[in-house]
Amino acid sequence: MSKKTCNQELTTYNQLLIQKENEMDQLEEDQKKVEKALYQLDEDLRSGFQRLKELNEGNDKELQNEIFRMQQKNDDQERRFR
Repeated sequence: MSKKTCNQELTTYNQLLIQKENEMDQLEEDQKKVEKALYQLDEDLRSGFQRLKELNEGNDKELQNEIFRMQQKNDDQERRFR
């Protein structure tokens, strides 16, 4: 092989190597973005489920209060009928 051919091949391989390194760098950046997005999603889901739990607990208390009021009303009516 001539020196010129070797230099051309070396240049070609160096360009390919640089291209692959750039691709790897981009993939690493994309991976970090995905990991950050997944972390944020996890935080949002935890926060959302906590809020949902709080709302459900509030609804349960309201429902229990309403049941208690209705029971008192029924007891009052029963006493009146007697």
